[in-house]
Amino acid sequence: HSGLVSEARLIFKNIEMKTMRIYSTMIDCLSRASAFEQAQELIDEYERNHSPESTMYS
Repeated sequence: HSGLVSEARLIFKNIEMKTMRIYSTMIDCLSRASAFEQAQELIDEYERNHSPESTMYS
C-alpha cells in the first residue's frame, strides 16, 4: 500500500485546483495508511483558506 500512497501524493501535488473532495480523498488515503500526522497537516492546510468540513474528520 505504501507505493499507492506515494503515487497518490504525487497526483495530489500535481493538481492545481484542489477541491474539498480532492483534499478529503487524500486525507482518507493517508488515514488508511496510518499517516495521521500528515492527514492532519492537510486538514490544517485546507482550513487556512476554507471553512472546516466535517467530512474530513470522519
